[in-house]
Amino acid sequence: MHVHKRYVLQQGDTLLTIARAGLSMLNPPDGKGPLPAVPSEKIEKKLAPRSKQLIADNIRWFGGDARAYRGTLPPWFFPQWGLAMMGGALEDIPFPIASVLNQGTAVTVNRPLPADKPLIAKAWLHDIEEQETKWRIHQRMTTGTADDEEMLIADIFAVVKKKGGGKGGKRRGPPVVPAHAQEIGFKKLGPKAGFEYALLGGDFNPIHWIGPYAKAAGFRSTPLHGFATLGLAMEAVIKSRLAGNPHRLAGVDVRFTKPVLLPAKLRFFVDRREDGSTGFAAGTAPGGPAYMLGTYTTRED
Repeated sequence: MHVHKRYVLQQGDTLLTIARAGLSMLNPPDGKGPLPAVPSEKIEKKLAPRSKQLIADNIRWFGGDARAYRGTLPPWFFPQWGLAMMGGALEDIPFPIASVLNQGTAVTVNRPLPADKPLIAKAWLHDIEEQETKWRIHQRMTTGTADDEEMLIADIFAVVKKKGGGKGGKRRGPPVVPAHAQEIGFKKLGPKAGFEYALLGGDFNPIHWIGPYAKAAGFRSTPLHGFATLGLAMEAVIKSRLAGNPHRLAGVDVRFTKPVLLPAKLRFFVDRREDGSTGFAAGTAPGGPAYMLGTYTTRED
């Protein structure tokens, strides 16, 4: 679908955060400074209602039904305002922002976010854990109304790898889609999908839409944003397993396991786990490489 370039004018906060990150790379921290105290102070922002057309085009791009979301925001829409806030929450870490790798996220949907009311979002650095080969970073963001601030909770997990880390020890095989998984959806993504999502969601990190920049970073082509993969997978679950009712989705918990290099044919799967939970994945085929693995929970109507 065509995504209008005018939406760049509605992504000012995230663009400013990316610009600040770019400037910080001119004199990046060396990783030797002290870790900030956690949990950090909360960054709070009042959000005006997003434009109806931006919301509608987001839903359409992700394959959702606008009628099902009438008066509410999709749960995967939170990065549109959250990326800027989460970037601000990382400003005191002693590592270059470019070294922070998004590893996964858990989204808890307590109640649907209203689309036509002002919202309050809060973000903070929840924890930093030093491990043998890396630092694991945990951020949390809540979004809701003045009377109900935790309608949606997003926990974002990232890592910063230590120099020389990850060597030795038992090597694991690449993550794969479970062999018994059932396919529930399919999405064909063109070479400009990264730019389309940037216009809709605000993440204009050039690695996702400028080919030479992606290749300089070691990718064959531009990789799709992890949050775009997540949103597409959530819509596949809503459409195929929840009778098209997004308000039955109570939460997801995923990790990003392999970049989706554009253009791509992305397939979505579900499987029943031994512990009784319901898994879902994005990948190529059962038993094939997985781009994202996780679980989801539901509620009754």
